[in-house]
Amino acid sequence: MPDRTRIPAESPVAMVAHRLVVTLINLEMHDPRGQLVQDSARRTTEQIVTAIDRDPTASITIAVRDGCLYHGDELLLGSTLQAARLIALCSERSIDGLRFGAQTTPHELLAFLLLLCDEGKRDALHPARAATLLQAAGIEHITVLAESADAPRLDSQTSDTVSKYQALSGCLQESHVAASRGHDLEIEKACGIIESALSKVNAPAGLLALASHHFIDSFTVGHSVRVALLALQVAAAGGASRENLIRIGTAALLHDIGKSRIPQEVLFKQGRLTDEEREIMARHPRLGGEVLLEQPNLDPGAIGAAFCHHMSPAGGYPQPTLAFEPSPVSKLVRVCDVFEALTAVRPYKKALTPLEAYAVMFRDERDFDQAWLRFFVQAMGIYPQGTFLSLDTGEVALVVGP
Repeated sequence: MPDRTRIPAESPVAMVAHRLVVTLINLEMHDPRGQLVQDSARRTTEQIVTAIDRDPTASITIAVRDGCLYHGDELLLGSTLQAARLIALCSERSIDGLRFGAQTTPHELLAFLLLLCDEGKRDALHPARAATLLQAAGIEHITVLAESADAPRLDSQTSDTVSKYQALSGCLQESHVAASRGHDLEIEKACGIIESALSKVNAPAGLLALASHHFIDSFTVGHSVRVALLALQVAAAGGASRENLIRIGTAALLHDIGKSRIPQEVLFKQGRLTDEEREIMARHPRLGGEVLLEQPNLDPGAIGAAFCHHMSPAGGYPQPTLAFEPSPVSKLVRVCDVFEALTAVRPYKKALTPLEAYAVMFRDERDFDQAWLRFFVQAMGIYPQGTFLSLDTGEVALVVGP
C-alpha cells in the first residue's frame, strides 16, 4: 500500500551538479552582480565542500557525455534535465569534464561561468589551451578536462526522452532570458519542441516521470515544463488533434513568462511575501500577456493562458475591465498550474500527494472550471504517471502507467 509520494534523495555530488546548473541559469537570466546570482554561486561552492566531506585537498569531477552529466558511473539525471545549456557550452569547447577543488570560491565559479558563456573565448577555453586563460582570470581551483573516463551509455529510448525533456527546459530558459531583455521569443521553435515531445507523452516512463527529478530551487522553469506535460496528457486523453495539442502545449509552457519581468528579489524570496510583494507578484499574468502580445504570429490561446491562468469563477486576478469568459485552454492550464504547485516541493512547503491536492482543489467549486477539474482527475488518476510512491515495504516505486 502506498503511504505517500516522494522523490528519491539525490547524492551530495548530484546536488553539486544541480547547484552548478542553477547558477549558470541564474547568471544568464539575472544581473551577475545581483544577490540572487551571488547567493547561487555561494551555495554551489558550499555544496562542493559538503560533497567531498570537507577534505581541503579533494576535488569533484563532473563528466559531460552523450548529452548527460555523470560523476563516475552515476548518471546525474536531475541536473542533466536542466543542463542543456551547460552541456552545449562544454561540447562546443571540447570539454569532457569539469573538476572543482574544495577551495573553489564563489568569485572563481562566476568568473569561470562567464568565460564559458563568452563566445569570444571559445577557442581559448579548449582543454589543451585553457590553463593559460584560467590562470590569467585568477581561477586556480577549476579545471577543464578532455577525454574523461567513459561513462555508461543510456539506451536509445531513455536518451531520446532525456533529450526531449532538455529541449523543453532549454527552450523555456531561453524564452525567459529573451523576455527579460525585451527580445522576441522563438515561438516557432517552442511549437516545434512541443510537437517533438508529443511522441513521448504516453511512453511508459516518459517525460512526466522525468519531470519528477527537477529540483526545487529551479521551480520557475521546472514548474512550467511540468504544467505543459500535464496539459498535454489531459488534452490527449480528451482526443485533441495534434494541431490543438501543439497549441495547448505551447500555451502551457509559456503561461508564466510574465515572471521574467518580476524583480528577482521578489520572485525568489525565501519565505512569506509582504502585501506589497504579493501585489508585485500578482502582476505577472498581465506582464505575460503583454510579452506575448508583442510576439508575431502567436496563437491567441497562449496570450489568454498567460493572462487568465490565475482567474477563476470566484474572481482571481487580474480583474479585467470588461467581463469575459476565459478560453478552454486557459481553464485547463489553470487546473494544471494549481495541481503542479500543490504536488511539487517548494522551499517554503512540502509536496501534497495527488489525492491531497485533489481534495484541496475540490474544496471550493468556484475556484476552477468544474468540467475541466473532473476530467483532469479522470485523465490523470489518483497517482499520475511519474509519481514516486513510498511503499509499506520501505521500497520506492514509480508509477509508469494506469
